[in-house]
Amino acid sequence: MRRGGLQGWATVVVAVLSWSRLAAGASLSWQTESRCPPDEFTAQLEASTERSVAELPASEIKVTLRGSGTVWQAEVTYVDQGGLESAPRSMEGGSCADVSKAAAVALALALTEDQEAPADPPEAEETGAPNEPPAPEKPIDARKKKPGPRVPLLAGLTLDTSLLGIPTLGGVLGVGLDFGVWELGLRGAALVPSEFDTTSATGIRLQGYLTGLFGCAVIQAWPLRPRVCLGYDLDIVVGQGVGEGLANAQEQTALWHALTPELGALIPLARRLDLRVGVGAAFGLSKSRFVFDSGAVAHELPSVSGRGDIALQWTP
Repeated sequence: MRRGGLQGWATVVVAVLSWSRLAAGASLSWQTESRCPPDEFTAQLEASTERSVAELPASEIKVTLRGSGTVWQAEVTYVDQGGLESAPRSMEGGSCADVSKAAAVALALALTEDQEAPADPPEAEETGAPNEPPAPEKPIDARKKKPGPRVPLLAGLTLDTSLLGIPTLGGVLGVGLDFGVWELGLRGAALVPSEFDTTSATGIRLQGYLTGLFGCAVIQAWPLRPRVCLGYDLDIVVGQGVGEGLANAQEQTALWHALTPELGALIPLARRLDLRVGVGAAFGLSKSRFVFDSGAVAHELPSVSGRGDIALQWTP
């Protein structure tokens, strides 16, 4: 390992140990895979609370950071002096310093809210007075509330290998509900029309529209987020005969039901922006044929078709 790398890790270890010794009232657990010392976090926390770390009303502070370049994420929790651990607070930033300061501000606000919360009223002593109506229930502790799902939006390209007889590109749009470790979504795509010959004088023109629901299990790795998905597609294929001498060239429409397993990943590009890639297949649950002249089959929807997607995903 290079000497510079050893010195960087030594700086982080020394900073964490030295702060832990100074903070007799609150110990710090600072976890990061990158060289990101807690100096900015400490300074911002003390500036926001106007107290030293030792005077904070917490017995333990836990901070987890991960990232590199311009994409950083942090998660901060604390254990109060009664032993109750807060819900995690997450934030993003463009650098180690930015996300460290944001984590310190979020922690300072949480500690201030807890200090300002009214204490439980003392229990009344039993007397001979008439029974009073019961006091209203206390509100649920805000620290235990879980944030709602995020709503990612995606736009990109899709490739289908067999649905229209030849490999065909198309545009795809989608929306999802991201719960962290799993995701639900809806997407739609329009394939570029394809045309091919069925005889020397005739052919068929096909257009495909894809719609699907999907669910994914997401592995929280860094920097990639692998995804294992399973979906259901209801696709529409429109066909029309082309060429000279066709007795029946009328436009025909077919529905195609399919199961669509997929493996993919999310690759972070910037704050709230990811590159989404996936490779899978569509296994047909129904069969349809396009017949134009003399009962001859011009095209039959396949049993299996390969699929691939590449898209940009933005999460508000």
